[in-house]
Amino acid sequence: MTTLRLTRPLDPEARRVAAEDRVRLACSQLADALVELAAAAPAETRPVELLDVATAAQRLGSISRSTLYTLMASGAVRAVSVGGRRLIPSSEIERIAAGRPPGRMPGGRDAT
Repeated sequence: MTTLRLTRPLDPEARRVAAEDRVRLACSQLADALVELAAAAPAETRPVELLDVATAAQRLGSISRSTLYTLMASGAVRAVSVGGRRLIPSSEIERIAAGRPPGRMPGGRDAT
């Protein structure tokens, strides 16, 4: 009995191109899996640092303290009062840097 070969062997260049295509597909599938894994992972929780007005103003691009107080009064920057001091959560600095609009403070109430 004779065996009929229906495909002919690929030349080296065609084998290289086929191997590159398989690598691209595998990388794409790996990237998709990593995105799914990152989306399914719980968000990292790190402690929120409370910054005094001077430090927060400096981290916001060296704006003046009075400008920061104006932003807090308008609601553009959230702050908390602790013992008569106005403190800005570090998460507010990150929010502003990311360009996200002001939201509600944790706990469901706006800080004033």
